[in-house]
Amino acid sequence: MQKKLKNITAFLLLLLLPTLVFTQTINLGILSSFEAYTGAGAITNTGTITGDVGSNDGIISGSYNGTTYNANTITTQCRIDLLRLYIHLNDIFVTFPGTHAAAFGGGETITPGVYSISGAGSLGTTITLDGGGDPDAFFIIKYQGAMTVGAGAEVILSNGTQSCNVFWIAEGAISVAAGATVKGTLFARVGAIDLGTNCNVEGRMLTVAGAITNGLGSVAITPPGISTIPLNCSDICNPASAVDVLGSIRNFALFTSFGAVGNTGTAGIDGDIGTDGGGSISGYGNSVHFGSEYTADATTAQAK
Repeated sequence: MQKKLKNITAFLLLLLLPTLVFTQTINLGILSSFEAYTGAGAITNTGTITGDVGSNDGIISGSYNGTTYNANTITTQCRIDLLRLYIHLNDIFVTFPGTHAAAFGGGETITPGVYSISGAGSLGTTITLDGGGDPDAFFIIKYQGAMTVGAGAEVILSNGTQSCNVFWIAEGAISVAAGATVKGTLFARVGAIDLGTNCNVEGRMLTVAGAITNGLGSVAITPPGISTIPLNCSDICNPASAVDVLGSIRNFALFTSFGAVGNTGTAGIDGDIGTDGGGSISGYGNSVHFGSEYTADATTAQAK
């Protein structure tokens, strides 16, 4: 009987081991101490901001309860960590794909999960994020356009929800009107973040490219706690040997055997870029890229 119990225990441990080893959580990296960061844009504060502040390309004005960083190695690393954060947040399974109206609020209560809105959206009056008693409950609300927060709007956290596990993500600008109270991080991929007067934000303000403005009388603080949003794999994800057919191409995010690899926008590239001939690699100077570039050399020949 004891031997049988030991075998069952060993089996359960082996069954759970992959989850124990590979399950990770959102990691903000160097951004953990930041309240406001932009990869390209000015930061203006006439209220109160508690936490570090940085711009990789822009003027920082106003006084801050934290350290300011401008166009240095810290802000360069912030760009990399911000891209990783964006990738990880968008890699999480969407629980509610377009099933919620673009307008949130109106006194409603929503349950944990990932909400995706196909265009611009808004947050008005009050909304309650009900964690159902789970301190690890998370809420990610994604707009494929701009986000606006109405005057006096309020985000209420209940039943265990923590602001460090709440993200409001917009593909465009984020505008918060006067007197609003927001819990959770405001993340504009490409666009400005603008707080009106007398706002309160318990969460970070992050943008890949755009100005950040904290209005008169507004208060913005970093969220307490550490995010526990789960990730199954956040760095090196190796496939099973039976389907591992990529070889050296596994290191490339963008590769062509023949032709140019160009960019005309604000891109984020995690991995190498390469062409084995017939063109150049161009247009990535204003983008976030961590990886190497290869043009018609031994590395691209092997990848081909």
